Amino acid sequence: MTKPAASKPPREVVETMKLHMAGRLDEAERRYRALLPEHPRVADLHYGIGFLALQKRQSDAAMKHLETARMLRPGHAKTLGALGSAYLGTGRVKEAMARFGEAFQAEPSAMAAENWAIAARQAGDFKTMVQIYETASQSGFATPRLQSMAAHATAGLGDADRAAEIVRQAVEGAPNDIEIRQVAGKIATLRMQPKEAITHLELAVEQAPSAAQLHLDLAWAYIFGERADDAARALRAAVQYAGGNALILRDCAKGLERLNLLAEAEPIAAEAAKALPGDAILSTLRSTLARRDGRLEDAHDVLAPLIHEAPVQHRDVWFEWAKVLDGLGDVEAAGNAYGKANELWRAYPNSVAWAEKENRDMEARLRDVESLPEIALPEGLAPLPFRVVFVTGFPRSGTTLVDRILGAHSTVSILEEKPLIEAVLKQVEDKHGPYPACLPALAANRDDMNALRDFFAKTVELHGGAPGGVLLDKHPINYWRLGLIRLLFPEAPILVLRRNPLDSVLSCWQQDFFHAPNLCVFSTLPDAAAAFDQWHRLVEAIGRRLPLDLIDLKYEELAAEPEKTIRQVLPRLGLDWEDAIMRFAEHTVAGAVVTSASYAQVGEQINSKAVGKWKRYEKQLSAVVGVLKPWCDRFGYSV
Repeated sequence: MTKPAASKPPREVVETMKLHMAGRLDEAERRYRALLPEHPRVADLHYGIGFLALQKRQSDAAMKHLETARMLRPGHAKTLGALGSAYLGTGRVKEAMARFGEAFQAEPSAMAAENWAIAARQAGDFKTMVQIYETASQSGFATPRLQSMAAHATAGLGDADRAAEIVRQAVEGAPNDIEIRQVAGKIATLRMQPKEAITHLELAVEQAPSAAQLHLDLAWAYIFGERADDAARALRAAVQYAGGNALILRDCAKGLERLNLLAEAEPIAAEAAKALPGDAILSTLRSTLARRDGRLEDAHDVLAPLIHEAPVQHRDVWFEWAKVLDGLGDVEAAGNAYGKANELWRAYPNSVAWAEKENRDMEARLRDVESLPEIALPEGLAPLPFRVVFVTGFPRSGTTLVDRILGAHSTVSILEEKPLIEAVLKQVEDKHGPYPACLPALAANRDDMNALRDFFAKTVELHGGAPGGVLLDKHPINYWRLGLIRLLFPEAPILVLRRNPLDSVLSCWQQDFFHAPNLCVFSTLPDAAAAFDQWHRLVEAIGRRLPLDLIDLKYEELAAEPEKTIRQVLPRLGLDWEDAIMRFAEHTVAGAVVTSASYAQVGEQINSKAVGKWKRYEKQLSAVVGVLKPWCDRFGYSV
């Protein structure tokens, strides 16, 4: 854009501007105002008065004169930038965004781009933040700080991989910038790369040891890195440095609850509630703490005002409300609340699209598997540096419980739902096409199989390795990937959890799987039942093409006779009995972190309270019994 022609201001105005630039603000202000009656249409004079008012945090006065300066000299970059700051100071973020954008167009600069992005960030406009970054990049003004903001926005739009690439550039450009390290750490946490997140955030904490938010972010990285003691220590530091900040106290209490440190979380949540009496997140947390402590009436009383007086449109509140009602025995109301929670989840941008894509992808896999030839398992593959046991099953079938039981064995190392096989599958599909159609091509390429086994082993090492010699890879999503697992790891036992299909589908519908977008297929009972049918048809079809040799374990038998059931399955896993196995709850509470939806249950003793729960929800499940009954019959469950 061509800059507007500038007329030379009167000499006395220029002299006053020099006083202003020299920091003699009071003297400059007196002279500006004395000159105003004589020169009411001099843009520089209004700009000077407005900018000086901005320096004194007098945003309203600043806007008045800066708007006049803008009218007298349209397109002047400094005026537009100052006006954007004035608007931002009064909370008028949309006007601020517009003025900063005009300032950048009039005179592109790194500062103008950053100010523009800051206004967009305050407006919560992630799309505009990314557009600003792209525009500034084309002009050569993409600073590390702008890259950091763009990375944060890109992650908020759901593209965590792209966000990681942008923030990597920011870290390279400003490796000691605390804010950039913080964003890099949060994005790495989002991508389930806790080791990288911890590296970034520990460096930031070293530079700002009293920054409560940094300790809080680090705590969540530790949680996802399964470092319970470090996470608890970071949360306590965040509380120490919070200075009474209720939002930080709230999120610290949430982290402590996630670590199952309920007694420690409760008073912190209560303290935060004094400043945030109607906060939905905090009320949900306080209800959760009361419910987990068995105080269902207290949990009800905490949430009831949000539900009845000012109904909230927040899925977390409704999921928690449903659990409270379920605990109180009001099944019909609980069912309605679960329905409302899932409805709100599906209303989130892209949720329905993700669910529909997941359904289409699974149908494509089912079509592809029918054309597969029989596949022989490979022999003589390069050995792994450890033994591996896979534990999987349809979600909410008991995989986390078994993971914790077997994880108490002295030789077993567990990695809590890490995307190990997902990463392997991506490499396979990039080269050989979509799964499962890719299996014959992969089976014919021994070098590829050995390279993938090596990649798997190195990825395990990045996550902490298998120091006991046996790795337990537990992930429900791996159930429909069993063909790939068996082909690449023919020597590995695969333990599959079975649970009454009606209980599994009901439990999936009752869980907040928001952290896993593709699991939005569980947000309606018909879709969840269809997914159960698709997953199991796919596995059975693959099993007709190559020998899966699965080890079945029924959740109901484990709940009824835990020691007997585990003793029977251990030899097939290549493990000896140890008395510590049945003391797994002590091990979990002492220092383990569970990142799955079952985190609140794993510290409990094994019980049968979830067995047959579907019978209480027969009304809600009536529409899907026809889909699930064949599988109930197949696995020996009565309906």
